[in-house]
Amino acid sequence: MMGARAIIDKAIARKIGDQGSFAKGLDELQKANLLSQQERPIIEAAIDAGSAAMHRGHQPSVDSLNTTIDIVERVVHAEILEEKAKELAAATPKRASRATTTKAEKQDKAGR
Repeated sequence: MMGARAIIDKAIARKIGDQGSFAKGLDELQKANLLSQQERPIIEAAIDAGSAAMHRGHQPSVDSLNTTIDIVERVVHAEILEEKAKELAAATPKRASRATTTKAEKQDKAGR
């Protein structure tokens, strides 16, 4: 649980720098449109569970631990997908403008 909390902290810091607290970090992510209102309580739940384990001796159930791991995976996966999406966009040929439609494309359209 504590490790999950640390991973989320590092993900926040990579995006917007160390803000001094989780709440401020989440605020800044929202201001930067990197975190939606719907996503925030999901991430807060994992942070709170990690804090309870770290500071209050909370021993979560297996189900709670699995949910926390799912949330962390979501955070990490989103970061990885962001980079992969950039790579995909760069590798994808741009669509030709209508003015530069090729002869073959014109014939293809006529054949429909």
